Amino acid sequence: MSPQENTTANEIERETVTSPNEEYQDWLYDILKTDLIEGGHCQILEMEDIAKRLREFLQSEWQEVATGGVYVPSGIAQPHNQLQEGEVSFTGLPDGAEVAIYRSPVANAANFDVFTNNLTVLRELDPEAYRQRGVCYLNPNDAKRLVIDFDGDRVGIIPSELTPEQQASS
Repeated sequence: MSPQENTTANEIERETVTSPNEEYQDWLYDILKTDLIEGGHCQILEMEDIAKRLREFLQSEWQEVATGGVYVPSGIAQPHNQLQEGEVSFTGLPDGAEVAIYRSPVANAANFDVFTNNLTVLRELDPEAYRQRGVCYLNPNDAKRLVIDFDGDRVGIIPSELTPEQQASS
């Protein structure tokens, strides 16, 4: 066996490659790309250590897909009589933003509705409530329609437009 064939994946030195896509600077990706795509001999998959690492990578990706899901901001549902029907107040999103609200677990489509985020009412009429973080204030009639009973229910809050922070993490 030649020294090249006897080399395990742990002993391979990673060559610095300037790539337009910085995300793919992983050494295993570079090795696979060189062997499989750029005119290599397609023998890299015969190395037991490489095959093992690929299996582990695929397993972790499938696990992430199955359990990771999508991050949705949420808050504890609380009533607020100063809000009109069709309005919510959640300080984590901009004033006037359209948001979809749901209570989990979702029984059917009737548990979803679209609201306008109204921070002005709380800021001007109830500064103490406005300072609260992690709370989503709703009109009691809207909450009743969505089967939210204010006993610690958490509501998911889906903005119609991504915030700059959400865009950066996408």
